Amino acid sequence: MKHSDYFKINTWNTDLLGRLMPEGILNYFQENAEQHALKLGFGYKDMTERKLFWVLNSIEFEMTQYPTFKDQIEVKTWSRGAERFYGLRDYQILNSEGNIICRAASSWLLVDSIKKRPVKPAQFIADKDIVSENSLEVDFSRPDIPDNNPDLKIIRKSSYPDFDINGHVNNAKYLRWVSSMIDIEYWNKMMLKRAKINFMHETKPGDVLEISKFQSGDCFLFSGRNLTIDNESFRAKLNFEKI
Repeated sequence: MKHSDYFKINTWNTDLLGRLMPEGILNYFQENAEQHALKLGFGYKDMTERKLFWVLNSIEFEMTQYPTFKDQIEVKTWSRGAERFYGLRDYQILNSEGNIICRAASSWLLVDSIKKRPVKPAQFIADKDIVSENSLEVDFSRPDIPDNNPDLKIIRKSSYPDFDINGHVNNAKYLRWVSSMIDIEYWNKMMLKRAKINFMHETKPGDVLEISKFQSGDCFLFSGRNLTIDNESFRAKLNFEKI
């Protein structure tokens, strides 16, 4: 079963050119997924009562066109079932004319909030609710990070605006962090064509991250290392093309 939500692009989700910002895409996906999960009986409240919660493991999206200020969009999602410990969820964004302008795929872990261990999600996903259609071909593997010195390295301490109700940094914030490491002049002449983020370890309040950027042409790779607990928090890959 597919599920759709409808949104209007507002000022707080747009960039200097009036385009939907990349982190806005992930925010719409989150809302869309939660509304669908509520219908199917495994939304935030349902899983909290079972002492479980969903954690995004990986997400990748590809854009063909960006909606702009005041545009109406349809965000569509569906479950592709589960593979071992991963729940699979795909998305599409359609413009007001019904054309697909974004395709995305994601994988999620279902975690026991007491034991802090993953739980197989297949038991919560009914066969009748599964749609086998692939929105975007992905493999969910982590981007390879170069061995050479980064082009830019920053230190960022997680703070109040970064966190969500689950107590860790929200997935859209990671995309905001890496987007801020690319010059505004570059954003003004380029379009983010494809983005991928792999979330490896959660970031908690007060954690300090060292984020490294590597650029090769119009491809940017990022690695975020949590200096507080000495592990890699996330990796990201952003591919651009000229407007």
